[in-house]
Amino acid sequence: METKKSEIGAYFTKIETTMQLVKDKLDNVMAENSDYPKVKEVIEQFITGTLHKIVESAKEAANGIKDASGNLGDIEKAADASKGAEATSVRNLLKGIKTIVDVVLKPNEGDGLKDVTKSLDDDKKKI
Repeated sequence: METKKSEIGAYFTKIETTMQLVKDKLDNVMAENSDYPKVKEVIEQFITGTLHKIVESAKEAANGIKDASGNLGDIEKAADASKGAEATSVRNLLKGIKTIVDVVLKPNEGDGLKDVTKSLDDDKKKI
């Protein structure tokens, strides 16, 4: 079964909407707890350092591909502008995904590829 580009766009739109709801609720918590500066500071850091970046990245990914038709794997690189626009939409999708991954993993907090290949390397040593 092929994944439609519009389905991917809808998925990232849902992420954007959900993260925006969480951000709005945390804004309310922050307003209600304005007497507690430490709580306010931690929530502000989380909102600006994490949620805001995820919202913007999901929006970029969704906008890059949601109106595109066809399957995700059918992107072709061509000289004419109509096909080039599809390559641009995939580039925007990937840029949005990369930013989300960077925000979630944060620098120096792990290497997803290393974690995956580590068990493979361990298995090779056992043979």
